Amino acid sequence: MAMPGRSILCIIVLLCLPLVYASEFPFRYDAVGSQLSISSSAILKPSQADFSISQFLVNLSFFPYNTFQQRVIKLETRPEAITRDNVASFVWEKPKQVEFPFSLSASVETSPSVLLIKEKIPFPLGTLPDEVKPFLFPSETVDSDYAPIQDLAASLAGGEDDLFRLVVKLASWSKENIVYDLSTLTESVSQKASWVLENKRGVCDELTNLFIALNRALGIPAKFVSGVAYTDALPTGEGFGAHGWAEVYFPGYGWVPFDVTFGQFGHIDELHVKLKEALDADDPSTRYQWLGRNIDADTSPLDIKNQVISRKGNPKRFYSIEAVPEKTALGFGSYNLISVNVKNLLDGYFATEIGIVSSPEISIAGSQRQVLVLEPREEKAAYFALKAAGELSSGYLYTFPFLAFTSENVSSGGEFQVREDGVVMSLSDVESLIQERQEELKKPASKNVFLYCFPLSKEIYLYENTSISCSITNSGESDLAPIRVCYGQECSELRLTKGEHANASFLFFPSKAGAHQLAVKATGPEIKKTGYAEVLVLDNPDVSIGEISAPERVGYDDVFSLAFSLDKISMSDPVSLELRLDALGQAWEIDRLSQTRKFSIALKGSDLEAGKNALKITLEFEDQNGRTFHTEDEIIVHLVNLSLKQKIVLFFRGIPRKIGKLVSKFF
Repeated sequence: MAMPGRSILCIIVLLCLPLVYASEFPFRYDAVGSQLSISSSAILKPSQADFSISQFLVNLSFFPYNTFQQRVIKLETRPEAITRDNVASFVWEKPKQVEFPFSLSASVETSPSVLLIKEKIPFPLGTLPDEVKPFLFPSETVDSDYAPIQDLAASLAGGEDDLFRLVVKLASWSKENIVYDLSTLTESVSQKASWVLENKRGVCDELTNLFIALNRALGIPAKFVSGVAYTDALPTGEGFGAHGWAEVYFPGYGWVPFDVTFGQFGHIDELHVKLKEALDADDPSTRYQWLGRNIDADTSPLDIKNQVISRKGNPKRFYSIEAVPEKTALGFGSYNLISVNVKNLLDGYFATEIGIVSSPEISIAGSQRQVLVLEPREEKAAYFALKAAGELSSGYLYTFPFLAFTSENVSSGGEFQVREDGVVMSLSDVESLIQERQEELKKPASKNVFLYCFPLSKEIYLYENTSISCSITNSGESDLAPIRVCYGQECSELRLTKGEHANASFLFFPSKAGAHQLAVKATGPEIKKTGYAEVLVLDNPDVSIGEISAPERVGYDDVFSLAFSLDKISMSDPVSLELRLDALGQAWEIDRLSQTRKFSIALKGSDLEAGKNALKITLEFEDQNGRTFHTEDEIIVHLVNLSLKQKIVLFFRGIPRKIGKLVSKFF
C-alpha cells in the first residue's frame, strides 16, 4: 500500500553582492542575451530493506518567464517538465532509479526598460485590487507589524503625499542606514526585517526584507523578487550571482522594481534576470515530493549559472549628467562645490543615486552619495563639498581630479586646481552657494538669465579700489521687470525685455588682503541669479633679513663668509630690489623676490677697520606700482691681532672712507 507523500522544501541562499562601480563597466546595451542554466539532483535513501516508490516530483519555481523587461527566447528541461504558473514540474512515475537529476536551460533577453510613471500618484493609497492585497500583510521574514518598523515608516512618510517619492525615500533610507555585511550569509535562512533594523546589517535579501516591511507598514503592496544579477564583486571575480530585490505596486501601472542593494530605484538594469516572486525571501525555490514507503531523500543545492552570449543596441539614455566645479582654482584650505546636474530625458519619474570620488588627498564633507528624484523632463542637481585635506607645500600648484557617477554607472568628471594665493571658501560658504542654487531652481526663468561679472583689475593693492562690471542677459521669451542687481548694499534697478542685455557696475574697496570672491545678485519676481568676480588684493611687500651669520673675530689675512637670507613675509612679491653692504660699498640688484633666497658673501679681513665693524645689510624694494620700501639689519665683526704694519695700512686706507662720512654729514 502506498504511504502518504513526503516533501522537502529547499530555499536558495542568495549570494548577493554589492555592485562595485568600475571605471569601465562591461555592459550598457539596449538588450543583453544570456544563457541560463539551473540544475540539481536528489538521491533516495531507503530507511529499511522493504521500501517502495511510485512517484517522485520536483517543483522548481526558480524559473525564467516573460516580463516587461525580459523575454524567454528558448527553454529546455531535462527530463521534460510540465510548465505552469511559472513553475517547472519534473515527474518520475514508478521510477526504477534512486538518483533524480534535473536541469533547466534557457536563452533570455533582458533590457534596461523603465515602467514610466507619468504623473503623481497620491499617498496614502485608496482601494486596491484583490490580487495585490496578500502583499500588504506581514509574512515570515517581512514582519511589518513590528512596532519599531511601523514607527520608522510613519516617520519617513511624514508630510509626503507622492507615492514614488515616498517609496524612493524608503529605499534610500534602507541602503544608507543598513551596512552590507556578508557575514549574515552564513545563516541558514534570511534574517527577518526586525532583526535587520535592530542590527543595522544584512545582505541583499535582508535589506530587501526591511524595505518591503517599510512599504507594507504604510499600506503599500510590495513583493520579494529573486533571480540573478551581474556584479564585479564575486569572490571569483566578475559574473552573475543569485540576487534579491523588490517590486512595489503602483496603482494604474502595476509592479515597479526597486533594487535597494544596487541603488536602482524604480527600475533595474539589463543585468537582472527575474526568476521568482514571492511574499518574502523565505519562500522555497524547490519542492520535493514523493509517494512511497520506508524512504527518504537527500537533495543538493541548486547550481545556477548565467553567461552573456550577445549584446546589441546602444545604451539607453534615461538622463544626462554633467559634473561642474564651482571654481577651477582655489586657495589652500578651501572647499569647492561640485554641482552634478542631471536632466531627466523620460516622460516619467526617474530616480538615481549619485556618488562622487576623488584622489586620496581630497576629503568630502557629508555623504558621498545622494539620491535624486526627478519628475518627467525635470532638471535637478546634487551638490558635494570637496576639500584638499592633505598637507600642501607653498609655491606648488596642485591639480585634483573628481568623478561623479550614478547607480546606472553613468559618469562625468573634471578637475580643479589649488594654489596658495587662491580664493578660500569655507564650508558655510559652500552651504550658502547650495542654498542659492536651490532657490534659483525654484524660479524657472532663472535658467534663461545669464549674469557675468568681472573686475577692471584682477589684482590690486590694499590701498587701491577697482570697478566691478556686470552684464546681465535675458535669453528667454518674456520680459523681466523689475530686476534689482546688487553688490552688498549698492543696487541698480533694470528692466530686461526678451533677448536684451544690460550692464551694471560697482566699486570694490578692499578691507583686507587675499583672494576675494565678490557676489553680485540679480533678483526679481521670476528670477534669482548670482554672479561672481574674483579680485586678488595684495598687501604691501615686506622682506625680513634673517639668519645673519659671520665670525665674531677675524684676522687681517682671513677670508670669511657673511651669510644671510632674504625672506618674503608678505603675500605680494617685492620687485626691483637693491641689496647693499654699505660698509664695503658693494651692491646687487634683484628683479623679483617670490620666495626665500639665501646669500653667502666672501669677505676679507683686510677690507674691515681695526676693532669693531658693524656690517649693515640694506635692502630697498618696490611694489608693482613703484612705491618704495626699506629694511636693514647688521652684524658685528671684530678685526683683531693686527701687526703694526697692518694697522698703518688700515689707517691710510680708511682716510677716504672717513672723509666720505664727514662729507655725507654736511650734504
